Amino acid sequence: MGVFCQPSEPQSLWEPFRNDFCEDILLTERTRLNDLQFTFFDEIFNRSLIEIEDKVVCLSEKYLTEYGMNSPVRNENASDPFEFSISRSYDNNRLQEFVEINLPKLVNDQKYAFNVITES
Repeated sequence: MGVFCQPSEPQSLWEPFRNDFCEDILLTERTRLNDLQFTFFDEIFNRSLIEIEDKVVCLSEKYLTEYGMNSPVRNENASDPFEFSISRSYDNNRLQEFVEINLPKLVNDQKYAFNVITES
């Protein structure tokens, strides 16, 4: 729509409807993380803008900024944006409790592997 209809203020379309634009990404991440409570956050919106911009560039050879929209943050050296979300979605207290309960149950080979991994 942005490429062919050229709305006068495309950024004003993004703001109220960004959750709708990003719903597929959110559902994919909820499935991948097996967490139905996983919610929208900036990295999801950025990922959606990247996908939109990639399609716009293919159709028009122009970037979102040329249509009056904010450009997504692209960092080729950064890790997967969802790695950050995964790390912050854990309940550290619950994980610590799990380790304390199950660590004594490990057999010798498992204890050795656990120690090598956690001490590296």
